[in-house]
Amino acid sequence: MAERPGNKNLKHFKPGQSGNPSGRRKGNITKNEVEDLVSRCFTMTKAELKEIIESPKSRIIDIHVASIIAQGIKKGDLYSLNGLLDRTIGKVKDVVENHNHSHDDEFNSAPRGELVDILRRANAKRPG
Repeated sequence: MAERPGNKNLKHFKPGQSGNPSGRRKGNITKNEVEDLVSRCFTMTKAELKEIIESPKSRIIDIHVASIIAQGIKKGDLYSLNGLLDRTIGKVKDVVENHNHSHDDEFNSAPRGELVDILRRANAKRPG
């Protein structure tokens, strides 16, 4: 394999050596911390959100989350709030019900020996 020009100064790790020996950098925010922040902000009053947004001592992440919630409330816009919730706690799964039970009940309750016959009958009914 041809060596890329930008790879000349790269050093390979020795077996058993960590790629990040110092661990997580200070200031990085974990998913749990974001979930806690969002949960706290959703229980605040408008005045408390405004205080976070306007305080020079607030962290950027606190300002951002508080701003998203405050703007969503002000505009009645649930899109940004949904985006925030989807990214922190995950999207709600859509449940789709299948009401086409043409062969499902017959297929699920049949012994193994009858399955081939069920499939043959179903294929025989197919056009073409």
